[in-house]
Amino acid sequence: MLTQTQTGHIALDGANDTGGRKRLTMLVTSAGRRVALLQAFRRGAEQLGVELELLACDLEPDLSAACHIADDAFAVPPATHDGYVDAVLAICRSRHVQLVVPTIDPDLVPLANAHNRFTTLGAQIAVSAPAVIDIARDKLKTAEFFATQGIPTPRTEALAAVRENPESWAWPVLLKPRHGSSGRAVSIIESPADLPPGEDEPMIVQTLLHGEEWTVSIYIDDAGRFHARDERKAGAGITTGPMMNVREVEADCRVTHQHLVRAGPADVDRLEAQFLWTAVLIDPDRVR
Repeated sequence: MLTQTQTGHIALDGANDTGGRKRLTMLVTSAGRRVALLQAFRRGAEQLGVELELLACDLEPDLSAACHIADDAFAVPPATHDGYVDAVLAICRSRHVQLVVPTIDPDLVPLANAHNRFTTLGAQIAVSAPAVIDIARDKLKTAEFFATQGIPTPRTEALAAVRENPESWAWPVLLKPRHGSSGRAVSIIESPADLPPGEDEPMIVQTLLHGEEWTVSIYIDDAGRFHARDERKAGAGITTGPMMNVREVEADCRVTHQHLVRAGPADVDRLEAQFLWTAVLIDPDRVR
């Protein structure tokens, strides 16, 4: 949902002819099925007294539920295509877009790398800096980052390193892709003998922890101000609620953002395990 914090640094258009409301043109990329997200943006704009023109783009807009409820929709190439950024820039140029909201991981790097091209057009991108994305999309780098900042995190090593020194680990362990998401290819490995002999993609091993998982959604605006909201993950869903030791967790999130340039929006997943808050990952694209 739009908040005053998030719109405060965006150059909104002047008053229109129907009541003096400010006007904002927003583009949501990879809109897909994110109907609830677009509805939340509309509610936020109404609460702020902003007239919102809500645009959406996707590979096949006709098959996107969110594109059908947007004010206008556009077809763009996949984010991995060389023409993707130019296609999004063309929409921003022709429709005077002021805010671009990416929603999936593949969008992040190309849009972040083109940050200056968008700002030249007067469009802000709700995305972290490339250096932040590089850490957040790599679970091994994320663990190393937490460790260097003194933030508790599960022991994490590349699969090849664990094969060479399995006796130093307490079993069972957690095996997952180094660059995976959405729980893809995650498994519990009971003993060294159960480790896969090879890997189709880079894999990591982590200490297996049990506990209640929380997500802290953080946002750092252009003035460097830190904002946070805690949520408890419940099965496949997320519920908001009071977090135990919230000051401790928020302090760790502040450390996280202080060492990440232009952090923008992100999530920090935490696990309350064995009476210790443990940082698990940073998600740079979590937009609800």
